[in-house]
Amino acid sequence: CPNAMIPLISSVAINGVPKGLILSFLISAPSIGLPMISAMLKVYGKKIALKYVFGVIILGGIIGILVDILL
Repeated sequence: CPNAMIPLISSVAINGVPKGLILSFLISAPSIGLPMISAMLKVYGKKIALKYVFGVIILGGIIGILVDILL
């Protein structure tokens, strides 16, 4: 749940973690949780679930890098 991550994110933001890394974490952490991955495996199969995981990781990283560059 992203709302539960707000105290964690505020504490690391105070310590100087870049905004792009924080945004990337907010995007990818809820969507790559164990319940989501197990549901994806059961419903769609291993191949599509792995594509989903790698897609979220890559796109989250790209968005984080772009935010760091643009801000």
